[in-house]
Parts: sequence; structure tokens; C-alpha cells
Amino acid sequence: MIVGAHIGVGIRGVEGQQAARASDYAFGEFKFLKNLLFVHGRECYRRNAYLILYNFYKNIAVVAPHLWYGFVNAFSGQSLFDPVFYQLFNMFLASLPIVIYAVYDREHDDDTLLKYPSLYQDSQQNKHFTNRKYWMWFVMSFYEAFIFFLLPYYIMGNGAFGSNGQISSFWNDGNLVYLVVVVVVNLKILIFSHQYSILLLFTVFGSIGCFFLGHFVFNLMVSNEVYNTFSLYYYF
Repeated sequence: MIVGAHIGVGIRGVEGQQAARASDYAFGEFKFLKNLLFVHGRECYRRNAYLILYNFYKNIAVVAPHLWYGFVNAFSGQSLFDPVFYQLFNMFLASLPIVIYAVYDREHDDDTLLKYPSLYQDSQQNKHFTNRKYWMWFVMSFYEAFIFFLLPYYIMGNGAFGSNGQISSFWNDGNLVYLVVVVVVNLKILIFSHQYSILLLFTVFGSIGCFFLGHFVFNLMVSNEVYNTFSLYYYF
């Protein structure tokens, strides 16, 4: 029965430990099964569903601007973002907030979930991870990526002047698009989160702050593509 189940649950008792050893979850009394299903099961399903959808969304959102950029550069293959800075996206700029959400977010407290078992129907009926929801996130990511590219492109199209009177470089334009991507994909988590913990807010705004810190550091490296491009004037 445990082998054939999607998730095996074993009871540890005087009968022996075989079922407990072969199960995914083990506990000492049947009464804990209610919490496992209606509280942890329901919330884990919901968080994992949004975790998967969001990861598709944020990775398309940072890649798709290159597609839209191809229409104005004759598909030359020129990258819109600095290659090294680009690699930091999933390492430092858009990784921790979704992890905090997937571990700690709670839509309802334990008492509410136990009092209203009907809330468990969301997971039974797979309401949070359907083909329709997947394609909605997929289309949304491409549409938003178009906005991410279009607005900075036209804002900076004629060139922005720095404090030294020089026109901004190509990399300033690309970094502005990159900044918009980083800000929006991080703030997006606050839209579908149900709890705004200090840890979540710290990681969201800390990830955005890492963009400015990273750009400042790369700005000092002569061998880097974005050397001498950091200026708050170009962002505000």
C-alpha cells in the first residue's frame, strides 16, 4: 500500500517499524494525519505550485528582452546585458525571496485550516497548477518582458546625459532594462504572498540592492563591459 501510494504515511507503534521505515512521513498517532493533510499538505501544495510557476516566469522575464531587442538590432546576436552580470541573476538577484516564500508563506493559520476542511479541495482539484495557469504565467512573462525592454529603450533612445555632459553608453541602456527586470520580478513575489515577514521583505529589497552594489563593483573593473557606466543619474 505504501509502495503504491503517491505519498506513504506510516504509523510508528508496537507492531514494528517496517511501515515507518518505508514511508515518506511517519508519526505515532492517527490524529496527526489530520494536520498532515489539511495543514501541511494543503499549504505545501500551494507554495510549491507558485514556486514552479514563478521560476518559469522570472527566467523567461530575464531572457525574453533579448528576443524583443532582436527586432531593433537586426537579430545581430548582441547581448543586451553584461554577460558576467547576467549570470548573477539566479545566484544573487532573484533567488532568495522565492525560497523564503516557498518555506514560510501561510495563506491561513492552522486553526482555520482545521476548522474548514473544505479548503483542502484546492489541492484535491489541483486549482493552483493547471495548464491554464501555466500558460497565463507564460504569456504574462513574455508580455512584461516586452514592457521591460520597450519603456527603457524609448526613454534612453536619444541618449541620457551624465554629469560630465557625455551621452550614456549602450551598456547604460542595457543595465536600465536589467534593473527593471530585477525590480519587477522581486516585487512580483509580494503580490501573491500572504505574509510579509521581515525576512521576506529583507530578501526582496536586499536582492534589488544587490543590483546597485554589483553594478558599482563591476563599474570599477576596467576589463568589464560596464566599466565606468555606474551613475545614479541614469536611473533616477
